[in-house]
Amino acid sequence: MSDTSAGQPRPEGDPPPGMPDFQSPPGQPPSQPHFDVNQAFSTPAPAEPAAMFCKNHPKRPTRITCRRCGQPICADCMIPAAVGYQCPQCVKAHTKQTRINEGPYGGAISSNPMMTSVIIVGINVAVFVLIAATGGPTSFFTSLLGLMPSGMCVIEGTNSWYPNVPDPQVCASIADATWMPGVAEGAIWQPFTSIFTHVSALHLLTNSVSLIFIGPPVERVVGRARFLALYLVAGLFGSAFVMWLSGAQSLSYGASGSIFGLLGALLIISLKLRYDIKQLIFWIGLNVVITFTGSNISWQAHLGGLIGGAIATVALLYAPSGPRRNLIQWTALGMLAAICLVAISLRAFALG
Repeated sequence: MSDTSAGQPRPEGDPPPGMPDFQSPPGQPPSQPHFDVNQAFSTPAPAEPAAMFCKNHPKRPTRITCRRCGQPICADCMIPAAVGYQCPQCVKAHTKQTRINEGPYGGAISSNPMMTSVIIVGINVAVFVLIAATGGPTSFFTSLLGLMPSGMCVIEGTNSWYPNVPDPQVCASIADATWMPGVAEGAIWQPFTSIFTHVSALHLLTNSVSLIFIGPPVERVVGRARFLALYLVAGLFGSAFVMWLSGAQSLSYGASGSIFGLLGALLIISLKLRYDIKQLIFWIGLNVVITFTGSNISWQAHLGGLIGGAIATVALLYAPSGPRRNLIQWTALGMLAAICLVAISLRAFALG
């Protein structure tokens, strides 16, 4: 069936389909759509933005703002930036921050990452010279600065002691003996001083060379202050392990615990930065084997230092970035040191 309207002419004056009918009543001329000019422009124009005045020159109007702080600045204060302009205060603050040159994990980047390691070696050498000049292994300073969990009755002129003499009163009755106090008798400095004490020239040379090679890469990543704190925390972990896992009457000394702590730090750094760790694992494994198979080696200090250095480095590298990162890092290092001191104190009380 076809549409009966198709093809039929539209009466003149009829509007097209879908269009409104603007026809006038009969007898009047066709009208046009009504357009009210006043109504079309009745919407008020947007108000002009309030006048801004330069933050440094309050009487100078401006329309420019600093791209960093967002405050208005005049032509005399505008300093071109990569995008827009900056005020002198923001430029100065940025310059100061750049001058600090903070590393990727907090702390200032060391201009000479080897300096701290060289200073530590110098301290070790000075202590060694003092011991060598006063008798070497039999020096009074060996027992004074080394780590002894409990006091010992040392045989004068030797590096030996009477193992069955438990207190200074009995030791005083022996003509050729001197009582040397340990941590349990109040020698609270020994967990620190033992880290810098060496009796053998070979021991000193080995630790010094290791520190010169291992220390700078770690300091380059964490900065000088954090590197020194890491070194000491690792040494304290080694001392705590010696206190609990060595014999009550034993003498330990050397920087090996801290050196192993730097090895643990290198391992964590390499994992964090996704370096190839095969060679590092080999060297750590080799040192561990030597530690447990060699003679006169304090495996307790080595193991404690390795664990302590790794934990301290985790605290430094995995602290969340932001304005509170420094606080989190130093709080973590302080807590690790406090844990070691509490463990050493508990063992000293138990032995006392």
